[in-house]
Amino acid sequence: MFWKRPMKFQELVRKVYPNGKVNPHLFSYFGEMRLDRITSLMIEDYKTQRLQTVKPSSVNRELSAIKHSFNQAILWGLASKNPMRGIKMLKETPKDRWLTYAEEERLLSESPDWLKPIILVDINTGLRLSEILNLEWSDVDLIGRTLTVSKSKNGEPRIIPLNSPTYQVLNSLTQSEMTDKVFNRGPSYVSHAFRKVCKLVGLVDVTFHTLRHTFATRLTQHNVNVFAIQKLMGHKTLAMTERYSHHSIASLKPYVEQLIYVNE
Repeated sequence: MFWKRPMKFQELVRKVYPNGKVNPHLFSYFGEMRLDRITSLMIEDYKTQRLQTVKPSSVNRELSAIKHSFNQAILWGLASKNPMRGIKMLKETPKDRWLTYAEEERLLSESPDWLKPIILVDINTGLRLSEILNLEWSDVDLIGRTLTVSKSKNGEPRIIPLNSPTYQVLNSLTQSEMTDKVFNRGPSYVSHAFRKVCKLVGLVDVTFHTLRHTFATRLTQHNVNVFAIQKLMGHKTLAMTERYSHHSIASLKPYVEQLIYVNE
């Protein structure tokens, strides 16, 4: 049995990630190595080599996979320590990407009918993909015009007021007798369809998560209080909210127009 002998890295990762969602470069570099032979120095070397060909964000995802795999190995009694300990993640430069209203129109024009409501609700509520797909009809109050995110990333529920577009979309949907969920789709299915539409209409560097950035950015550009945005987004800190909230040149213009010039 696998726990009675030294395990190789590739074997461990395949057990931790049975769906294979791990970059193959990890296997080509560490694949045949025994867990007890992998050191922090090797991981630092790997990090340096990968930075020559991919972005820091990609390297960080791979480092996270190594860390998680070794943590699981320790839990299973297959390793005594995690070589990722002390390894620093790379600094990532967040993308200032959100949808303009024109881009939103292009996106919706080519989206299939089942995807349009998901996009419209998300762009007007800022929900994470997991949150919107976990949304149940019992979470939706059309009379009070609110929805409750009961299964959030940080574990804390939050209530989102429904604006007119969101209300109209949800009010137009028919509740299925087969499921309690508002949108009965899987995350991979939605993400794949979304990427396909973005490619079709020529939207670059846009993912489904861009809709969440769009929600926060539009609130920011309409001078909504940052604490209110934090509450709506379900962020623990203002720093995280600021990463999602962006200004354009047009939205900044009114501020500089308010400057008063005094002749000395």
